[in-house]
Amino acid sequence: MKKIIIASFLIALVAMAGSVRAATEAEKAEEELQKRLKLIADKQAELNGNAWNIEIKAYAEKGKLAGVDELFFQNNKFRSEKTGKMGFNSTNYTITPNEKGASVFETMQTGKEGEVIFWRGEWLEDNMTGVISRQLEKGNEEYFFNSTNKRKVPKSTDEDSENAQLSEEATGEAGQASLSSTPAPSKTSTPEKKSEPKKKSSFFF
Repeated sequence: MKKIIIASFLIALVAMAGSVRAATEAEKAEEELQKRLKLIADKQAELNGNAWNIEIKAYAEKGKLAGVDELFFQNNKFRSEKTGKMGFNSTNYTITPNEKGASVFETMQTGKEGEVIFWRGEWLEDNMTGVISRQLEKGNEEYFFNSTNKRKVPKSTDEDSENAQLSEEATGEAGQASLSSTPAPSKTSTPEKKSEPKKKSSFFF
């Protein structure tokens, strides 16, 4: 009987130890998760409220995105001045934080006609580098970019009016391009009407 009691007691101790170990591991996992979430929030706060001037170069032949651009991080969203004029609104982005080295942001912009542009950038202090992939029906355009300047901007803006302004600019540029490609109508001469000779006045009429 004593052996049975001792065995039951040992089994209970083992089960208790296993429960304690599992609870400890769950607590550690929760602590690691909260630590990572805080690091992501810190890196987003570090990125938000900044604008980066960048120079974009195409890997192959020159594409539409090549040249200078400015990237805005406001409202915890990403916006490109160049793609904004092409009709792309600001988008959410994800962050892969690095406590000591460069952290990474990634986002995807979708145009009104289904065109997709992927952005991936790494930043550390005042420097940013990254790559862009523009998905087109005729094939993809691949780019890389480097920052040339960084400046502070308001952390939040009126996003709706901002996107509306960019949409108007995109529409205006498209309309201007359409007008410039449309030939001006030719002038046609209108035949002048001949005036009828005036009747001579009479004393009788």
